[in-house]
Amino acid sequence: MPKYLDPSKPCACSSGKTHAACCRPYLRGEQEAPDAVSLMRSRYSAFALENAAYLLRTLHASLPERAQPESEMLTLLRRACRAYDYPGLQILEEKTDGAKAEVLFLAQMFKQGKDESFLERSEFALENGRWFYTTGKMRRASEVEAPTKVTFATFVPGKDEGDEAVTV
Repeated sequence: MPKYLDPSKPCACSSGKTHAACCRPYLRGEQEAPDAVSLMRSRYSAFALENAAYLLRTLHASLPERAQPESEMLTLLRRACRAYDYPGLQILEEKTDGAKAEVLFLAQMFKQGKDESFLERSEFALENGRWFYTTGKMRRASEVEAPTKVTFATFVPGKDEGDEAVTV
């Protein structure tokens, strides 16, 4: 069961809007995210609020993870949600070209008090009026001198196996 966030409180995605005016309609299935940035913000909120069903619903069908049984995926996603605290998200840059989009962001995450924040350059696809997360490359924020200043032009993915984007 996802965590509850008072609709009048600030949204978990750090947009500066209330939860009701930001991610809540997407997380509840009342609306579709109108663009890739909104989808990225709502996915971050879904992690923070333990909404595994939304995370699964917004993964593109082409991802290998989608071939796993839904119950297994939901269990993995719930476990990933619960493993971290999610204090904030910063969108650094975005670009859209028709039905494809990229979003560069800094996701702040802590696991048992340890900073596990990372930068990710994510890709999204628009199909039948809905945006989906397709893939991403990441780099640990601690490896970058000024993570909030990174752009598409300066982003370099991590070299370690553990630096690949985790869709779950």
